[in-house]
Amino acid sequence: MQVQFSDGQTEPATITGRDPQTDLAVLKVDNTHKFPVIALGSSSTVKVGEATVVLGAPLGLSGTVTSGIVSALDRTIQVPAENDKTALLVSAVQTDASINPGNSGGAMVNCADQLIGVPTAGATVPSPSGESGGGSIGLGFAIPVDLAKTISDEIIAIITKVNGEAATSNVQLQELTLTKKPGDQVSVEYWRNGHTTSTTVTLGTQP
Repeated sequence: MQVQFSDGQTEPATITGRDPQTDLAVLKVDNTHKFPVIALGSSSTVKVGEATVVLGAPLGLSGTVTSGIVSALDRTIQVPAENDKTALLVSAVQTDASINPGNSGGAMVNCADQLIGVPTAGATVPSPSGESGGGSIGLGFAIPVDLAKTISDEIIAIITKVNGEAATSNVQLQELTLTKKPGDQVSVEYWRNGHTTSTTVTLGTQP
């Protein structure tokens, strides 16, 4: 996997982990350069009516910027996810800034250049035939930055291997509940304080 920066430079990257249920993933970029890092805002300070800017690559058009306002907060909606599944977006920031395919995973920022959300979905009006409509209709949603940071921090610090396999998704834990039974033992490798440690856990019953 590679990531491409706005100046066209590409760098190798690996998937540290992903959480399909919240439509988030963390990529680790392997490079020796120091890239600028966006400042993080706080979801708790976002107000309805404040100006916001969305950056991304809608329809493959990189470096696209759209503007609007925060039109609502704390929306809970289902969004398309991988393998024709859906992810549940909670506490979403709603905006009328145009969000189209390709904006997902970009940045929603405030007027202080701080990240306040991660764009993930734009609504479309269904056509009479039942197919999705055209482009943006001024109804888009972003994962609030506080939630995105919590999930990404957990992905970065969590378990590295489960049952001998690289831990890249929480789906692996769900699979264990289907393929194992209470009392079974599973090997777990985890990263703590700069060191990798292995242990064995005994599965219990689901609450």
